[in-house]
Amino acid sequence: MFCSYYNCNELILESVNLGNNIFLSKWYEQSLSIKRSLIIVIIRSQTPLELRIANLYTISNDLTVGFVKAGFTYVLLSRFDFQ
Repeated sequence: MFCSYYNCNELILESVNLGNNIFLSKWYEQSLSIKRSLIIVIIRSQTPLELRIANLYTISNDLTVGFVKAGFTYVLLSRFDFQ
């Protein structure tokens, strides 16, 4: 589970960095059609790509940390005797 969530987190990070990397390249030396295509990619990359679970949760490292915290909380609470 952690490996797939890690890869989804990397997808988010790389999709955001794509526009920055294009902008830092020598895109201005390209032909007009290439420039237009790269500008579209830069605009699109301002919104990160995400994989979602049931359109509710974004799969990322934050979700993994939430699962681990919930698991530890469950284990801690199961050790108490509530009477």
